[in-house]
Amino acid sequence: METPVHINSLGPYFDQFLARFATSRDGAKVEPTWRAFAAFAREAVDCDDESLFFEAGVSPSQRDRFYVHFTRTVYAREQGGHVYAMIVNCDFLFALTPELRSFARAGEWAVEGDELSQYPDERARFLEEVESESNLWDALGNATQISGDVYVGEG
Repeated sequence: METPVHINSLGPYFDQFLARFATSRDGAKVEPTWRAFAAFAREAVDCDDESLFFEAGVSPSQRDRFYVHFTRTVYAREQGGHVYAMIVNCDFLFALTPELRSFARAGEWAVEGDELSQYPDERARFLEEVESESNLWDALGNATQISGDVYVGEG
């Protein structure tokens, strides 16, 4: 069994996945960043708890934009009981097209720590559900990406 990555090494570890899929934190593009994220989400992290989350839809604050947001949050307990979180947070904005407007409330998918630890297939199910939204991914591929932000750090 492979040794899980330490929670404090998430940044450089995730950067390796980004490089493997020809993207980076600077100038991130949604499709290769998602592929890097999905590969990274399959990797074990030495933590006490974690969650995965994906959502997409018309931006509530910028009605002429479509957003895509996905994140992995991992939690650890330090000696003395203090709990802290590290997060890989990926945010993208697109010009709102008629095609993307049809996904006004594309949806959100989440899987929490209890589900991940109790049901080994939940991680794969989460990733498969997001990836099976082929119409959404096709529409994103045809849209103009306005911004792409990747943050890795304390959450």
